[in-house]
Amino acid sequence: MARSMKQYPGVDLVKFLMAIVVVSIHTLPSDYFTAPAAKFLYDFLCASAVPFFFVASGFLLAQKAELRADSDRDVLTEALGKSLKKFLKLYVLWMLLYAPMAVWYLYHSGRGFVWCVLYYLRGFFLLGEHYNSWPLWYLLSTIYGLCFLWLLSRKKVTLNRIVLCSCILFLCGAMVSYLFEHPDMLPGALSGIAGSLSSVIAPNRIVNGFLHMSMGMLAYRRRFSNRMGIAFLVIHLAAIASGSTLVITLCRALSGLGIFVLASNLTVAKTAVFSVLRKLSIVLYFLHMYVWTFYYSIVYHEKTFGFDSFLVTSLVCIALGMLYAFAKKSAARSSGRA
Repeated sequence: MARSMKQYPGVDLVKFLMAIVVVSIHTLPSDYFTAPAAKFLYDFLCASAVPFFFVASGFLLAQKAELRADSDRDVLTEALGKSLKKFLKLYVLWMLLYAPMAVWYLYHSGRGFVWCVLYYLRGFFLLGEHYNSWPLWYLLSTIYGLCFLWLLSRKKVTLNRIVLCSCILFLCGAMVSYLFEHPDMLPGALSGIAGSLSSVIAPNRIVNGFLHMSMGMLAYRRRFSNRMGIAFLVIHLAAIASGSTLVITLCRALSGLGIFVLASNLTVAKTAVFSVLRKLSIVLYFLHMYVWTFYYSIVYHEKTFGFDSFLVTSLVCIALGMLYAFAKKSAARSSGRA
């Protein structure tokens, strides 16, 4: 008999909160946080938000694979393949939904047709974003991560070795990104090449999903305790205290994992509100750029950041999310009657 997916209300709650943090990353209400402690906490949450979503995806993927366990099939590879198809469809769909803003930007760029096409392809395949569609890089990085996981799974690589491979690849990506940002560290022609490539490709966006998702899968297999979750957070906080950009980058992955561990272990009574929060987080994450764009276009007539942009965007998205949740519930009732 097939087992049902275990629900994690704590994860749904933190997903909603992290979606709001993502909105703040893009609307920049940071001037509101003037106290050093508040600013430190805000920056820490901003660094942890997207990694948290990656870890959650890996965790739930591992759960799905376990529930489909069958001795005659490679269930992990099958689950990875299905997730890859799902995220490919989502990525194409959201890229199409955000295409009008990308076309508007390219039209007003004053560049030639060929440049615009190449610029769009670069954003689609290498960056995962175009004009005001910044959150979509999460989907592209997830796709690359699923590709890596699928290939290693087909080779029967164990999860521990997959995590090791993801750490090595992440380390390489972080080093390359660092050199792209500081091309003067390289000699001669290499400096010019690194400077040119920095405007074309972002290695961290290609490898981040692989690292965090593999850690999420490991979290499901190992069932980390709250002590381990706190330890992950402390390591990241120590890295921030070190002041080293490279060390912070390398340890940043642990913050999303630590917060997820604490969220998954949170004892909360299961109620319908968490299902609503799950839907709200989806709307907040994927639609907030459109809402923000409409807001600043109508009110300021130019791109404007700040606390009011954050507040209005969040509240409108929450309202839209409530409507989405209500529509989904009504559709489920209608199908049940049919």
